[in-house]
Amino acid sequence: MPKKPSESSSFASRLVAKMAKPQRPREYAAQKDDDWEEAGGVGDSAHSPSDSVASQPQPQQPREDAAPTRAKKAAGPGRGEKSDNLAGNMTTLGNSFIAFVGAGILDMPYAFSKVGLSLGTLVIGVTAVICLHCMYLLVDCKRHLEIAGIKVAGYGDVGHAAYGPVGRKVVDVSLVITQFGFCTAYLILISNTLYDVMADSPGIWPYIWLCVPGELMLATLRHLKYLGKFSLVADVTMSFALFTVFSYCYKEIRHQGEGGGSLERLDSNWPAVPYFFGVSIYCYEGIGMVIPIHNAMRNKPQFKLVWGLNMVLVTALFWGVGYLGYYAYGVKVRESVGSNLPTFDIMTALVQLAVCTGLFFTYPVMMFPVYQIVEESFKKPDGSPPGNAPRYAIVVLSAFVATLVPSFSSFVVLVGSSTCALLAFILPAIFSLKILGGRPVALAREGIIIVLGIVAALLGTKDALIKIIYD
Repeated sequence: MPKKPSESSSFASRLVAKMAKPQRPREYAAQKDDDWEEAGGVGDSAHSPSDSVASQPQPQQPREDAAPTRAKKAAGPGRGEKSDNLAGNMTTLGNSFIAFVGAGILDMPYAFSKVGLSLGTLVIGVTAVICLHCMYLLVDCKRHLEIAGIKVAGYGDVGHAAYGPVGRKVVDVSLVITQFGFCTAYLILISNTLYDVMADSPGIWPYIWLCVPGELMLATLRHLKYLGKFSLVADVTMSFALFTVFSYCYKEIRHQGEGGGSLERLDSNWPAVPYFFGVSIYCYEGIGMVIPIHNAMRNKPQFKLVWGLNMVLVTALFWGVGYLGYYAYGVKVRESVGSNLPTFDIMTALVQLAVCTGLFFTYPVMMFPVYQIVEESFKKPDGSPPGNAPRYAIVVLSAFVATLVPSFSSFVVLVGSSTCALLAFILPAIFSLKILGGRPVALAREGIIIVLGIVAALLGTKDALIKIIYD
């Protein structure tokens, strides 16, 4: 007996429709870890379908039950869709860029202060190259599976094709933990920022719970379109904050003159590489958006070129913020570079307010896929949603975790080194070896990536847990 289409399937249809008609970039950029978008389409790949398990008869096509006919008609980029509804190269570039820019960028100067400018530049470059390669692997797997007649709507479908329900479950659980971690990090950064701004603050934790009532109200919005205006506010405020931070860093460097570039800033600290890796992979964890954005692109043969250009621009931004922030404030740079701005300054107050506002309104958008997946597990017998109780519980739980882990940078490293590393490094390499086949060169290359990902993830997670427990 065929299964009924899931609630997340209809959500995916609407989300892909929005991606194909770019209106509010944050709506789908915030879904960067969302692996259940429904779409068809054929990507570009250098692999032949005869080389892998994907070319063999499949007893079950992944998520076929979750791709009803209406999903194909919802402006999704499957075969037979009108190209007018698909995104051009520049729109795809813009969508891709926004999918990577988040709160983690404010922690880059502090991360550079741990490893040094030269070593930090090397690590962020290597991380970017490996992430880009793994994202390309997902696109190649999608192309390979679709040639074999298997529908690929998102990251989870690739996992299902490789290792069945277990592969999908690993992806889904990792995505939920990652999104939940992002939102918890937002609460931590908001509370730390308000604590720095407010005089005679009683502590950090009251500001965390101060956000809860508003997030509970936003959690009741069950359609992504209602969050569009809040997403736009978040985009504007975060852009203003980044621009102002750049301006203050430049002024600080000019103020220091020639003495601002002391040699101590160029020292390399190798033991801190796992920490820097955690922050970097946190910033680059946009792999959940690769397939949806590829599906929504009109000129798919040029996807890799556009996505590669996006990675260059994003890396330049991450490096620029990290380099300027650390070069300006040296060893005194704080976990969020915005906290280094002059005190009792009107622009500083506006920046802090902009950061808090942007993160507050980004929270419900980033938590939206978590709500969808959790509600699937608590549906009523008649298939209707369980009400708002699960959503309220998720918000309260994230506030509770933020209260226990008040260090923004340590929590960023914990999320980045664990689930982000799994999604961005380890799983794409494992899935590609299963689906695309293990030629000697690919086996060696992907094997190195898997080993590096596991080692870096273990070391980074250990470092973050030690800091959270003992600091």
